[in-house]
Amino acid sequence: MFNGKAGSLKFLASLGLNVPPFTVITHEEFISWGDKKIWDELHEALATTDAKKIENLAKSFIHSVHIPDTRLDLGKNVHYAVRSSASLEDSPEHSFAGIFETKLFISQKLNEAIKEVWHSLFHTKALQYCVDRRLSWTLLKMDIVVQAMIDGEKSGVLFQADPLGKITEQIIVAGPGLGQGIVDEETDTDRYIVENYIVKERHIHNKKHYIAFDQGSNTLIKKELADNQRELSTLSDSDIEKLLKASSILSSKVEHFLDIEFTFRNGDLFVLQARPITTVPSRKHIHIFDNSNIAENYPKQSTPLTYTALARGYSANFKNLVRYLGFSEDDFRYINHSLENLVGQWGGQIYYNLNNWYSVYTLLPFGGEKAASSFEEMVGIGTSGMIEVPERTLFQKLRIIAKILPKFASFYFMAGRHHRQYKKEFKELYERFNRDAHNTKDAFETIHLLSRLDSEFLAIIKIPLLNDFFSSVLNRSCRILAGRLAGSRGDQLYNDLLSHREDLESSKAIYSLIGLAESVRANHALVTFLEKNLQDHHILARLLEHSEFRDFYHKFKAHLDRFGDRSQWEMKIEVPTARENPETTIKLILEYAKSGMSEKSQRSREREKSDYAHKELKKYWFAKPLTSLLFWQLFRKCTEVICFREDARFDRVRFKGLSRKLVLSIGKNLVAKKWIEQTEDIFYLTYDELMSLVYDTYGPGYWRELISLRKNHLEKFKDLKLPDRLIVNDLTFAEKLSDKSTVTSSNSVRGVPCSGGIIETQCEVVLDLNQAPSLNGKILVAERTDPAWGYFFVGVKGIIIEKGSMLSHAAIISRELGIPCIINVKNATERFKSGMKIRMNGDTGEIEIL
Repeated sequence: MFNGKAGSLKFLASLGLNVPPFTVITHEEFISWGDKKIWDELHEALATTDAKKIENLAKSFIHSVHIPDTRLDLGKNVHYAVRSSASLEDSPEHSFAGIFETKLFISQKLNEAIKEVWHSLFHTKALQYCVDRRLSWTLLKMDIVVQAMIDGEKSGVLFQADPLGKITEQIIVAGPGLGQGIVDEETDTDRYIVENYIVKERHIHNKKHYIAFDQGSNTLIKKELADNQRELSTLSDSDIEKLLKASSILSSKVEHFLDIEFTFRNGDLFVLQARPITTVPSRKHIHIFDNSNIAENYPKQSTPLTYTALARGYSANFKNLVRYLGFSEDDFRYINHSLENLVGQWGGQIYYNLNNWYSVYTLLPFGGEKAASSFEEMVGIGTSGMIEVPERTLFQKLRIIAKILPKFASFYFMAGRHHRQYKKEFKELYERFNRDAHNTKDAFETIHLLSRLDSEFLAIIKIPLLNDFFSSVLNRSCRILAGRLAGSRGDQLYNDLLSHREDLESSKAIYSLIGLAESVRANHALVTFLEKNLQDHHILARLLEHSEFRDFYHKFKAHLDRFGDRSQWEMKIEVPTARENPETTIKLILEYAKSGMSEKSQRSREREKSDYAHKELKKYWFAKPLTSLLFWQLFRKCTEVICFREDARFDRVRFKGLSRKLVLSIGKNLVAKKWIEQTEDIFYLTYDELMSLVYDTYGPGYWRELISLRKNHLEKFKDLKLPDRLIVNDLTFAEKLSDKSTVTSSNSVRGVPCSGGIIETQCEVVLDLNQAPSLNGKILVAERTDPAWGYFFVGVKGIIIEKGSMLSHAAIISRELGIPCIINVKNATERFKSGMKIRMNGDTGEIEIL
């Protein structure tokens, strides 16, 4: 596309964009009009380093050039623009910005203007630019673009990506009058920030001056804007729509992000030129890492053992699933590299490798954009079309359908049987390995046991993975159908309908705590004892010492035995479980006891919302029978797979708890052997390194040094707030390692509603559960949550989360508990302060500071 401005204009015109009439004088054509002998001398001089000689010869050659009178014919235009189109200019690598001449509003002496522009090819600053970038002067060639001049009423530039690196945003800079005023900073401008082709920010400034063409003097002059025009937006919604349409056309044809110069005249958009943004990588070579969803389970930094075990798990899990579904070896080879690298780690934080996830999703029968869209909804992200999702041909889709349809159909119609089989296998596996964990004699035996546990668990996890796919597709389908039934009320009613699911393992854990809290509330002596010993790490043993508290002890012990693997950041193997730190759960029980809540009232509250939504959606049976029939059929299946999704998630927590027990046992053995200094140092080895200890040839000194190195490395990134999305090109960040978003002073903000209700009360911002004060009666504000936060949801009046999806744990549990919840509220933990009174509407997603 980009062979200078000339090539750019020809390309723009070929796409049907409104480009002012133009003609191109080629470099060779221009040379043919001059003295050949002088040109030969000049061309020979270009091979030297004598810039002064080159410039003098170029001047002599210009004087010899005679432009034919018949060469220029652009119709009845009175004024022209004469611009350079050098061979290396406006390329993805080199811009030559501000180096070559441009002549505007030329009506007379057009030939002289053309010569002056061509002569600028050999100006000292152009030659120096080549020297600085090690470009050969002999490569310099210049076509000349002569174009009809548009006397624009408003002009500007659209950047398809923020030149500073944030490629998820398009930036429009526009001001009144001609674009020359913007380039020369003589014109005040407005700024529009666009994401997903929607304007999310408008920065409208007081504009006093603009540049216009004065017919009388035949020059550009600076004029004052009328008082009643200064505070108005330069661009109307219609103008922006036209610009974004043009940008969309170009995005579909060009790999590079462009800056697009434009002007408007009588409401018509004229595209003047487009060139690559040289500071931003091309779309083709972009790799996107996103942690919006995965940070729910793996927030902040994770140790090498957690990361490598996770990476291995993802790879093995999906390979097993692909084979289970019956894909061919050719299909497997097609995505094998992607399966090996589904996650990445930056500064110790874990991210999804979106490029590879999308590659895997192309194997689905409906493939391409639809599959990607379901994945994005499941994990609560969007790529703004930055990753190209290949579409399969009809033949390829039919071939894939023929292969996997039997497995998909089997799972859909017999999901319950698959779920029961998985639960049976996991229960047997967990009990067997938990029993064997107490009988290992040394570190090597424990390592072998851990390896077998890992392999056997990965062999059965394919069912939860397939279930996750169905949960995302069915949830999306049901939400769409609810909208078709109830219109704008569809989302709210659907969320409420999902709110009463008593059979969730997560809900059972919460009701177990509420039951314990009721026992505590009825025993004043027990309350006093627990409050006095709250900080005692051995509180369980203390309870057992008092016969009057033994009934509570046995109930609490039973709770920990069943649910004790749940904790904050519970999927990270380095994080202790609630079973290891029972005092944290005791604190929560006391909070529940003080709140006065009961299991009966809690269940009644949840059932009320669900019953109302059920009743309202049933009203549409007669008006829309087919849609209603399809909705209720899919909804029954949807609730089944969502409940299993949550239960299987709890199983993964139990698997992690058992793995942690084995890893700590290995760590203690290695401390005794003096291979490592502390038990927790074991978490700084990778999974493969841990397995390799059985045939270690390095010796203890090596492992201690390696662990120290990794600790120091992670410490450097400890306080760095990485953005949720990283754009990487050729192993280099295209976005800075900081969140560039700013908190505006607006008193209102909007997020994504996922559990209905309107609440007006004080909020509490919580960044760490271990430091959380009492949340009873308050609105909880958090950056992100994991399942352990569900315990803290009980008693809160509302929940506001910065990140998440409609299938995230916060969304599911808030619906289950009947608590208003809004997710994806940008900068929530910075915008809101503890003690602030706010009003949140869980039906619309609106939040207002009062």
